[in-house]
Amino acid sequence: MMKNIYDNDIYQEDIKNGLKKIKLFIEDVENKSILITGATGLIGSFIVDSLYKLVKDYKFNIKIYALSRNLERLKCRFIYDKENIITFIEKDVNDNLDIKENIDYIIHAASNAYPSIMYNDPVGTIMSNIKGTYNLLEFLRKQNGKRLLFLSSGEIYGEVSKNIDKFNEECLGRVDISNIRSSYPLSKRCAENLCISYSDQFNIETVIVRPCHIYGPNNSNKDNRANVQFINNAVNNEDIVLKSKGNQIRSYMYISDCVSALLTVLIKGNNKEIYNISNEKSIISIVDFAKYVSKISNVKLKYEINDNEKSLFSRAVLDNEKLKLLRWNPSYDIYTGIEHTFKISKWLID
Repeated sequence: MMKNIYDNDIYQEDIKNGLKKIKLFIEDVENKSILITGATGLIGSFIVDSLYKLVKDYKFNIKIYALSRNLERLKCRFIYDKENIITFIEKDVNDNLDIKENIDYIIHAASNAYPSIMYNDPVGTIMSNIKGTYNLLEFLRKQNGKRLLFLSSGEIYGEVSKNIDKFNEECLGRVDISNIRSSYPLSKRCAENLCISYSDQFNIETVIVRPCHIYGPNNSNKDNRANVQFINNAVNNEDIVLKSKGNQIRSYMYISDCVSALLTVLIKGNNKEIYNISNEKSIISIVDFAKYVSKISNVKLKYEINDNEKSLFSRAVLDNEKLKLLRWNPSYDIYTGIEHTFKISKWLID
């Protein structure tokens, strides 16, 4: 039988560590219903796993609704749920939602999230961010739900002045509207404004988060982001190959820290506010990320420089001071996060 990530001891500890971060106010979700879109993705699935543990092991009364376009993928990912704690919803967020259940919170994590799909399906990328968000906001408005948390992206900042060391939530740089790769950051920008507009016009609570480069186990095999490929190479005992010099600086964040931050904003964040989701302990270059993976996994790091390999932005470092005002702090440094990612991913295939 195929292993399930939820059964891994390290993964379990990562979930517990994340829940410890929010223990002082987690009671606010008691007797609430929470809908998670993109429930089989990297971030969405960790959220569902965390809420499941709250119900199963900590005896919280929470109704969990996991939404995805593929029912079989939902059943496979959450096969551990023998008690039917999680309600599966097979639905595309671009379609009108006809969910009969009352929903208190929506965590909108469904989106095309890696470059290859953005290039191959820019229209789908735009629509899932704008129309999908609209459908969820309309659903919440009609149901008189409590709050929607929208997962935006650190990419919305664009290319800002090189004099700016970190992007706070007020920064706004250039995004090339003629580049189809910009379908992602531009539609995220629009969806952010849509959330704030609904809050202002229809008195619906919305909060927005801008995650940085989130990593961890359970990434899609189709994900062609550099850090995901480094881990995949290492897990398969293959050389890590850099196609560029890898000098771009990024804010990275391990999935456990990311989800504890998201749940903090969901419960404690101020209405109509935007929060960067990042970890000051994990600001490194792409090449340094590759070096860490190489060291942890003991695979070789090679360079095959391709001048055609160009990143959209040279520097993407997010300031998290606003998030810290909610009394949140990260638990994982970059080395520990990569080590956990590698060990869990390796366990899954061994």
